Amino acid sequence: MTTDPERTDERSDVEVPEGPELRGARTRKRSRPAPPMIDIGLVLRNTFRVFGRGALPLTAFALLCYGPWLGLEAAGVGSVDATPQSFLLYLFAATFGGFINSTAVIVFTFEQLQGRRIGLGGALGRAAPMMPALFVSNIIVAMALGFGFLILIVPGVIFFVCSCVSSPALLNERLGPIRAIDRSFALTRGSRLVILLLGFLMVMVQVLLSVPAALLETGLLADKEQGVVLGVRILSALFTVLSGTLFAVCITALYHDLRRIRADLGESLESIFD
Repeated sequence: MTTDPERTDERSDVEVPEGPELRGARTRKRSRPAPPMIDIGLVLRNTFRVFGRGALPLTAFALLCYGPWLGLEAAGVGSVDATPQSFLLYLFAATFGGFINSTAVIVFTFEQLQGRRIGLGGALGRAAPMMPALFVSNIIVAMALGFGFLILIVPGVIFFVCSCVSSPALLNERLGPIRAIDRSFALTRGSRLVILLLGFLMVMVQVLLSVPAALLETGLLADKEQGVVLGVRILSALFTVLSGTLFAVCITALYHDLRRIRADLGESLESIFD
């Protein structure tokens, strides 16, 4: 009985058992890519590059947004002896000014990192249709953070790290509030410890920025002259404004780097979350 050589070759291809090297190669081929890790140095460089190049317009826009709050601060409305109505007005001015400023800064920063030129006014106009959704998203995140810090500090920190890029995701991808938070959780997966370290570094930067104002406040407020007290108050408020602007630039630079990582892994934005 003769044997067909072609059939023998076909059967040998099918029936020959795989060796350990071949099985290992196929296992490696099927393995998922390593979790993405952000580049803290790149994020910080992008943060200070955007903030440095746009220092003048960013500062001017922040002063415009926070103008009513700065006026109330100069008038001493935020002091402990203020009436409840005045204090509520003070809080509203600070919250509204910060919301408008951070919204424009996020869009401005992302466009700058993408190599596209845009002004802060244009950035605010582009973000305007998404501001109601952003407001709802911020409320959800603030409530979750408050609850997390209330029951135990660690859950609050974890939720902050996971949801930190929800605002850039919402504004630049035009998502709903819940979808934006989900997207932030997905983008930060695999990089959360590094993001926690980045957050610590940014806190230290903000502390360093506040040191001059704190030194002036402790050293000069002993002088009860109204002009000195007013100047220290305004200077301290200006450091607060600049710190908030720097934080908005930083989370946008972080969001930009997380998107870059996903693109390097060959994942489309939709495939990450579906």
